Amino acid sequence: MSKVQYNINLELNQNKLIIKINDLDSSWMIRGYYLYKDGLLSKKVVKDNLEDNYEFTLENDGLYFVKVFVKKDEEMVSKNSLVVSYFKDETTNEFEKFLQEKDNSFKRIKLFNAKKPFEGFAFIMSKTKINKWQIIKNLPINFGVKSFDKGSKVIISSSQIKGNNPLILSGYGKFENDFVVGTKEANKNNNLRDLYEGIGNFSFLLKKENRITIGKDFFSMGRIFYYTDETYTVIANEYHLLLVLMSILDIKMNIDEEVAIANFAYFKGLIYEQHLSRKMDVKGIEQLPIDKYILIENNELKLIDTSMVNMLEEEFNINSYEKLLKEAAQDIEDNINIVYNLDRFKNVIVDITGGMDSRIVYSCITSIKDTKNKIKLYTFDDKRTNDIKVAIPLSNLYNYPFETVPVKIELDELEKEEEITRSLNMGVYFYRDFYKGRKYSKNTIRLLGGGGEAIARPYYTRYLQNDELTNIHDELSFTTELFSRKPECSLLPNENGIEDCIKVFAKELSNTLGDNPFKKYENTYAFLRCGPHFSHKGIITKGFLEWNPIFSKKLFYLKMKTFSIFKNSKLAFDLIKYFNPNLVGLPYEKDINNEEYSTIKDILIKNENETKNENINWSTDTSKWEKANIQKKKVTTYLKNEKVEANRDYYYNGIITAFKYVMNNCSESLKQALGLPIYHWIKNNKDSENDLKTIFNKMNSLADQIRIINNRKKW
Repeated sequence: MSKVQYNINLELNQNKLIIKINDLDSSWMIRGYYLYKDGLLSKKVVKDNLEDNYEFTLENDGLYFVKVFVKKDEEMVSKNSLVVSYFKDETTNEFEKFLQEKDNSFKRIKLFNAKKPFEGFAFIMSKTKINKWQIIKNLPINFGVKSFDKGSKVIISSSQIKGNNPLILSGYGKFENDFVVGTKEANKNNNLRDLYEGIGNFSFLLKKENRITIGKDFFSMGRIFYYTDETYTVIANEYHLLLVLMSILDIKMNIDEEVAIANFAYFKGLIYEQHLSRKMDVKGIEQLPIDKYILIENNELKLIDTSMVNMLEEEFNINSYEKLLKEAAQDIEDNINIVYNLDRFKNVIVDITGGMDSRIVYSCITSIKDTKNKIKLYTFDDKRTNDIKVAIPLSNLYNYPFETVPVKIELDELEKEEEITRSLNMGVYFYRDFYKGRKYSKNTIRLLGGGGEAIARPYYTRYLQNDELTNIHDELSFTTELFSRKPECSLLPNENGIEDCIKVFAKELSNTLGDNPFKKYENTYAFLRCGPHFSHKGIITKGFLEWNPIFSKKLFYLKMKTFSIFKNSKLAFDLIKYFNPNLVGLPYEKDINNEEYSTIKDILIKNENETKNENINWSTDTSKWEKANIQKKKVTTYLKNEKVEANRDYYYNGIITAFKYVMNNCSESLKQALGLPIYHWIKNNKDSENDLKTIFNKMNSLADQIRIINNRKKW
């Protein structure tokens, strides 16, 4: 396709949208002007040799953009304009009246104390003595508080803090040849070294004499948030806890409006479903990057590189690919064996779906001898996908039973479930349901395929491998081009938010590992999305552990070095074929995976054990699965409450309440940026449950933070 450059300038004069095309080469003609309102085609004019200026009359409120088609011979190219908003005076008046209606229904949420093996912890360092009793008195739930260095440093934990050199391990992880769960086990283990190099789902604090190390697992399933100024350094593994402590310490807090607006620039799209930056909504607070841990030494906070930095800087030789692939496969097998061989786990539940990531784990499972009969399969009839049509035949290939492990599910009232979800995900993750209750199942661990998007295959860049984005070498230009492609998903017009969104994400890219913006963009999934998506998807409230065998450093290295060489998912397919060549060519739920496999199957690694897939019995018989489901219901007990799901009205009303609170308690500039566009969107999207859910979570997150800021020591 020919390269053609032209600029689309929009000017809004009352209800007239004036379009001007600049810098179009004379060999091209303008073929069409398409006007879009709120993401949908509203009007169009199509004709050869249209003038380089055109005008649409806007009749209704909305967010508008124009798609302009240009033509040369038989070739057609299109480009999108910026997004502009048009609101009548009546709408502005209606909005102000809406805000004046009294509504005191927005309720503060309590700080939620994570369940074992997780625990909330924090560290405070001050240039003056810290009043330990003030912290104990004002924390809304019971925490252990220990001070040292003449009261200038304090450690806080939701469990008891023992000794003068405590180790807190919130969660669980694999540390070389040890699998450790929680603080109690960590303190009994004398072999733990360099905790930030472990894989799993954890965060930690370790004091050794005058050195304090704070961090999280290698792939950042855990989170660490930190704030520092001329007086205080405050660090916590939960954002909500950090804000509460800053309020207790009377640290002045303000919303970082550029960051907050960026979160609302788009109402849907994968990269907009979680926080876009290490910079949080409250000024001065940052998330600890994926490749760093914190060292406190000589009263100074230092960010220290983990081995990820040097690892990704190592030169890659394509001739070493197969050797490294086998080493990565061994990592995955080791990750499975370490939990399989523990006596504490009598049941090893393996997720099986129609996707590639669970196929990697399942193929590895089939290569391991289940001598203790621990392995059970789990598959779920997700109505959003056709997973079940693929998962059932895959499960029928082998003799593994479906899991019927007795489980107790402790459910709270819907409002309490919402409160817990908002507390644990505040400021970080927005595309999620309320948590579904705490599950108790003895001696059980569940193996997920989760993490493949970050570790095993191209994800953010999967559809962009031959795109012009690969040739853009500065982060601002890359982000500008990337974000301009989805005007139909805009929640705010350009003048209200897209520019802020671009600045925030471009800065994040510039600080991300990678030697060009394209690779950095791919790597942002690992830090900004993967951890919040999996670690906060209910795991903190579950009574059994979930484990991601795909988390291999060698595999991550290979993925980051090869995804822009192969420009496909060869690495993931190669892994499956290496473990079990008979599974690699069987159908996947998504057409793109089947099409990609058929394209590259002849260049996958060789495996002598491969047989023809047509010789495999692809049975769609669901009887074994259905029988297991009946038995599962018999051994599942609900405690306290029956299961109740939030519905569209619940999300809609929750958005209205939080939105009013934000608008009536934020700065005038934030109100101007968010107000009318979001008010318009809310009125027109009552029936879009998934989108409502995301905006519900974003709006309540911002409202909860403003509430903490504006209500000093009253949360």
